[in-house]
Amino acid sequence: MEIKLAKNLTQENLLFLFFDIYIVVMKNFFLFYFILLSMLPLHAQERGEYFRVTYKKIPPLTNAQKLKEIENPNTRQQIEAVDYYMRTLRYDLFVSKGASIFKKQEQMDKDGIGIMAFAEIVGGGNGIYYFNREDKELFHQQKLGKTYLVNINLSKYDWIVHKETTIIAGYKCYRATTEEKIDVGLTISSSSSNSTTTRTLEVWFAPNLPGMFGPTEYVGLPGLVLRASGAGSTFEAICVESINSIPIVKPEGKQITEEEYTKKVTKSMKRIRGY
Repeated sequence: MEIKLAKNLTQENLLFLFFDIYIVVMKNFFLFYFILLSMLPLHAQERGEYFRVTYKKIPPLTNAQKLKEIENPNTRQQIEAVDYYMRTLRYDLFVSKGASIFKKQEQMDKDGIGIMAFAEIVGGGNGIYYFNREDKELFHQQKLGKTYLVNINLSKYDWIVHKETTIIAGYKCYRATTEEKIDVGLTISSSSSNSTTTRTLEVWFAPNLPGMFGPTEYVGLPGLVLRASGAGSTFEAICVESINSIPIVKPEGKQITEEEYTKKVTKSMKRIRGY
């Protein structure tokens, strides 16, 4: 039957047959080409492109409400100044194949009275954060008399990924939350050094960017964190760009655990309080 059909094909039918075969081949070729192109970003990430993510720091919205309740004009002015400088701060996250460095950009304190330095401390972000994705280690370089390299315990975070999505710096992001216990005794105004409370941390991460990286302690998610809040301020990405390869090395300092560093901070607070 097939041979007979082939013998009975006219020249016109043969042309149509070859044309149909050509269409099928080209459709499959373009399908293969499209799939190949769609896979290129993934391979680029696996090869380990270098990125720089620039973040801005946003003060908590509660500050605006608290300002209305403050009668002392000097206190109100100081809080407004801290909020203003906090909004001018910029931070860089440098990402390599398997490691990242997060630190503040160099800026001048124009007033020269330490307001910008205080704005850096409020909500975190001071010092240098180094994250090694291969070893899943996060270190925070801090200065307390000496220079310490605090080993952050990442197991304290139990992230829950939600369905909500949003667009940040041009990338689709997913929301994730976790609970964190904090020692409210580690403040000058606190009357107790053993008081703890719980706060909610929230991040928005982009799965299309290299996973597990982010600002400060917001690491370990299945994508790059572009917005993070809950520690007294919000870090939000304003620019994501590919850069040439840069050396990312572990900062110097005496390596200690979070617990050891907390004890040193508590001791310093007690000296300040006078007991």
